[in-house]
Amino acid sequence: MNSKLTGFILLFYIFTLCQTDSAESIKVRDGFEATLFAGPELADDIYSMTLDANGRVVVSGRGYIRILHDNDGDGRADKAIQFARLDRGTMGMLFDGSHLWTVANRALLRYEDANRDGRADGPPQQFLRLANGEHGAHAIRKGPDGWLYLVGGNDTGFSPSQFNSPQTPLSKIEGGAIIRFSPDGKAFEALSCGFRNPYDFDFNWRGDLFTYDSDTERTFYLPWYTPTRLYHAAIGGHHGWRMPGYKRSWARPGYYADTVPDLYKVGRGSPTGVAVYSHRLIPKEMHDGMFILDWTFGNVWFYPMQPANASYQTSPQLFISPVGTDGFAPSDIEVGREGELYISIGGRGTKGSVFRVVPTQKNRNRPNIPPSTATPLGSVLNAPQPLAEWSRAQWQPLAKQIGAGRLVEAALNVSRKTKARVRAIEVLTEMFNGLDAETAAQLAKDGSLDIRARTAWAISRFPEKNATKLLTRLALDSEDYVRVKALEAMLHILPIDPSESTKWLKELQQNFNQTSIRVRLVSARLASKLPEPEWQKIDLEKLTTQGEVTAATAAIWRKPDTKIHANVARKLLSLISINQDANLNLDILRTIILALGDYNLERPSRESFTGYEIPFSLTEHPGLAEAIAIQIAPLMDTLHRDLHREAGRLLAMVNAQQPELVVELLNTITPETDPVDDFHKLIVTAKLPSTFPDTDLPRLADALMSLDTKLQSRGTRPKLNWTMRFVDIAQAHVGKQPELAKQLIDHDNFPTGSHLAYARLLSGEERIAAARRYLSAMKTDPEFVCSIDLIDLFDSLPVDTILPVLRKQWANLSIRPAILQRLAKHSMTEDRSLFLDALLSRDNNLANTALAVLKRTPASKKPSDWSLLVRKLKRECGTKGKASTRKEIAALLSAWSGHAFSEVKEKSNQPADLFDAWQPVFNWFSEAHPTIAIAAADTGLIDAAKWETTLAKVDWGSGDLSKGRQLFVNRACQGCHSDSGALGPSLSGAAKRFSPEDLFRAILFPNRDISPLYQFNEYRLRNGDVHVGRTAFYAADGVVLRTGAGIVRLNQAEIVSQQTSRRSIMPEGLLEGLNESDLADLYQHLKSL
Repeated sequence: MNSKLTGFILLFYIFTLCQTDSAESIKVRDGFEATLFAGPELADDIYSMTLDANGRVVVSGRGYIRILHDNDGDGRADKAIQFARLDRGTMGMLFDGSHLWTVANRALLRYEDANRDGRADGPPQQFLRLANGEHGAHAIRKGPDGWLYLVGGNDTGFSPSQFNSPQTPLSKIEGGAIIRFSPDGKAFEALSCGFRNPYDFDFNWRGDLFTYDSDTERTFYLPWYTPTRLYHAAIGGHHGWRMPGYKRSWARPGYYADTVPDLYKVGRGSPTGVAVYSHRLIPKEMHDGMFILDWTFGNVWFYPMQPANASYQTSPQLFISPVGTDGFAPSDIEVGREGELYISIGGRGTKGSVFRVVPTQKNRNRPNIPPSTATPLGSVLNAPQPLAEWSRAQWQPLAKQIGAGRLVEAALNVSRKTKARVRAIEVLTEMFNGLDAETAAQLAKDGSLDIRARTAWAISRFPEKNATKLLTRLALDSEDYVRVKALEAMLHILPIDPSESTKWLKELQQNFNQTSIRVRLVSARLASKLPEPEWQKIDLEKLTTQGEVTAATAAIWRKPDTKIHANVARKLLSLISINQDANLNLDILRTIILALGDYNLERPSRESFTGYEIPFSLTEHPGLAEAIAIQIAPLMDTLHRDLHREAGRLLAMVNAQQPELVVELLNTITPETDPVDDFHKLIVTAKLPSTFPDTDLPRLADALMSLDTKLQSRGTRPKLNWTMRFVDIAQAHVGKQPELAKQLIDHDNFPTGSHLAYARLLSGEERIAAARRYLSAMKTDPEFVCSIDLIDLFDSLPVDTILPVLRKQWANLSIRPAILQRLAKHSMTEDRSLFLDALLSRDNNLANTALAVLKRTPASKKPSDWSLLVRKLKRECGTKGKASTRKEIAALLSAWSGHAFSEVKEKSNQPADLFDAWQPVFNWFSEAHPTIAIAAADTGLIDAAKWETTLAKVDWGSGDLSKGRQLFVNRACQGCHSDSGALGPSLSGAAKRFSPEDLFRAILFPNRDISPLYQFNEYRLRNGDVHVGRTAFYAADGVVLRTGAGIVRLNQAEIVSQQTSRRSIMPEGLLEGLNESDLADLYQHLKSL
């Protein structure tokens, strides 16, 4: 057979197999089918995706932006054409005519493709400095007003000076934000803030904006944990998140009176793509619903949207989930020209592909499209996915041809469907300078709430002379949804002529009283921007209690630089009544906290107390703390969970003396209560100055020691952050009542892994007692996990007590450095085999320690021991070897064997030259000891080809879970990736987004793709040693570094340089010595996480 033909057939077979395997890697909802549109050979590790004006799929990953071409129209891409090259990929992009907007290279960029050849004409133009990366700027979309919208995470670096439009709803933001900018890139506005890290967003047909925000794994099972959640974003609204970065995670709960509530709490995950379906292909009941992507667990969810209470209500439907071992990490989603869904996968080095998802023939929507739709006007008003660039390319030329007059007629035509009329209003706003005064007046009286709402929005974009009159009427509409849109419009046009606000003060004031949180929030935001003379005209006497709370919020927002709004707080205290609705009392209580300065984000006494302290002292406001305690204490009797929690929080904030309350709270903690609620109550009781009677200390110890047990009964282990927060409250309670320490150490639930951080902070007899409890646990429980921190605690005990226990733990690679450190102090001959084992470690610090010990121990007369020295010598001839180490090894080998080697002269540091120079030593050993020479043959280099062969042979479904769990511990994985570790990322869901081959390649080659969240500090010392880890403490004379091998203290005088490391803290060689069966076992454990 012709060789070229044979090659073609082979490639075709591989490509077809890849497609088949990929399609089988996901389970799609019944009635839908998925096929592979493009595999990794066209676009690997995809970060983001968009569609161009021709409906072609455009993807970006590390270093590229590519347009995928399906020339034969068979639903599979034939080729990929490079549009532009990037240093890194972009996590957001959008075609807009001949431009491609992207966020990359720490900026908002715009590429030009004037000749529309699918390639950038040159370098991009920069418009705005923004941080990129995982918590930086992300998706870009074009809105129904023709402006562009961008979402950024909490490290995007937005600054007030960037929002140069006088009509910006927000001038200062916290957390992540959604912003809006003009098509020419000159005017910028901040619309919403208080997000953690949403990657994407979209608009529905009513013009409402939806996004999917991230959680923070670090605070899981702590009272302030915030799950991933869906938002109907509010203009001018704060959505709760307040902190930059990922290390500290404080957000306002969604039930706070000054916070936009979420639509749905999704749970743990990593949000990526969002798309509202505005096409026709899928079943009608799914139209206008929202698809969201979860990267961590590899799921695609569908959320139908039902209007309710000026917002929406929804519940999730699983649309796609991963199956098998191919790996599915969804990164973005778009709706295609025919109504199909495109879903990309990739990110953090995972496999990249694009899937095409369509309903089966039987399940496809077959709409009864009226003849009018086929007309140019009908095509404009009923355009599918109208905000997409490919859709705009179709309907915008028609809209120009039709003109504004026909669109006005369509908007006013009550016989048309509401959606089409709304589109007419939007097209008029985007392309024809909005609604004229007469048209706006007629539409403002329309019978459809959606028409009235969209009219208010249109008025705000191009206000006519009757704008104030119309918005004033719409602000008192019978529908809260319309009121919100009218108030948002007022917020937008207020800066144009602030004096106009005099005409609608009464209407604004009435909206203070509304039950809808969204009405009240935008009312407060609008009131916070009123000129002072107009603000003074607000008649507080005509407000309900709810209205007074809204007015108090506005008053606080008006003076953000005031530390404590004491008068506002006193006024709010007078509004509390145990006889009124609990939710109203909750709103009052929250606003009091806001008046006191809110959480102590900057300088908390302990991290756990951040949300239980205020940032400023009340000493300048005598009697205020006492007044708060008197009014708030009765609310602790409520059965309303959120009110009870916030009442306890506020009492803790003002340090109220509550001797009866601390006992009452303790009484509510039982074996059946939620450990998250228990944690909150224990923080409150720790913060309150009152102490417990001595007789209650055993019950307090029960409450503290049961937290960990309760969590484990739920099938989870506490994370390091949880453990450190436990230390906070345990130390705080012991600080108040020192006799509690012995009660904790003697408790039946002590010790566990999560108690260790607390035990290590003990001293004297208490530390020794804790160490004995841990040592006893290790001896009696074979599954008790030993750690470096635990070995540090064992140093409190006699050496002869702990060394036998440590020797039994030598197989555990994660603690080997700590064990070696203890064994090295005694240099016992019986430990020589362990020292030789450590000598071959890829951890240079460990190997150097072992070498120093071996030089002190008596010489070995066993050639099998000499073979290990030869192996080490060969390794030192590699790229990471050191000349001084080679000489030390040779001297030691000579001393042990009694053989005198000739002096070796090295030509260069190149491995080939080094092997040649030392070959006489290697030859001597092979000739003198041929039967064991093979033991010295390993050069220590990772053989990628060998491992690829091994990975291809593994039966990934045959592993043993229990064996895999033990390997996870012994191979040093647990030290950094367990729930009690903090150095490495959580591995939850990793087996769903990575194929097993990709997962194990990441272990074999840890330096290939390192997330910015796990780039640590690298310190290079004068002796050539390099230490990589997280800086735990900067001392006057050096640095304390937390590494995978434990705590390392570096002398400042020995540090030559410091930089952000490009190396992973995970060492190479973790899989050495494992066979195919072992890999299958380890994979089963990773799947279980």
